[in-house]
Amino acid sequence: MIYTLHSPVLVAAFATILLLSVYLLFRFILLVQSNGQSGVTEWVTEAKQCLLPRRERERPNGPDVAIKHPK
Repeated sequence: MIYTLHSPVLVAAFATILLLSVYLLFRFILLVQSNGQSGVTEWVTEAKQCLLPRRERERPNGPDVAIKHPK
């Protein structure tokens, strides 16, 4: 029974890693081909955004929009 539960998880993990690797390689080739050496920098930035969780910008306490009322 343990084998039957682990098998789909391993297949899914392998497929996910494979597809992500193919996508990143494809984007790397396209960016370097179109932008030359600066494409590497663009690819690194794009890969980080794809793989790493986004951090929310810290907002100061208070309203999102400041409205100035006439006196």
